[in-house]
Amino acid sequence: MNTIAFKGIDGSSPLGILAALGAMRVISFHDPKATMAWDCSATTHFPVIETKLTTDACLREIRLEALRIAGFPLDYSQRKQEITLEQK
Repeated sequence: MNTIAFKGIDGSSPLGILAALGAMRVISFHDPKATMAWDCSATTHFPVIETKLTTDACLREIRLEALRIAGFPLDYSQRKQEITLEQK
């Protein structure tokens, strides 16, 4: 399992909580067994997601989802193939 700390997301604000939930939602599409917890050891709380996906794959999927929401067309069949290859 890969542990990814999203230290740029401030969990003390409602917007940060929503950002963490959005990241978890995108990652869980490709890894339904992914889990999220909060690291409270620093002055701000930030989400930590544990997943089978690599850090690069997670960040790429979050970026692609943001582009999709913004209205950019994406080829999902090619995207699924890339994710499947990285999990092995």
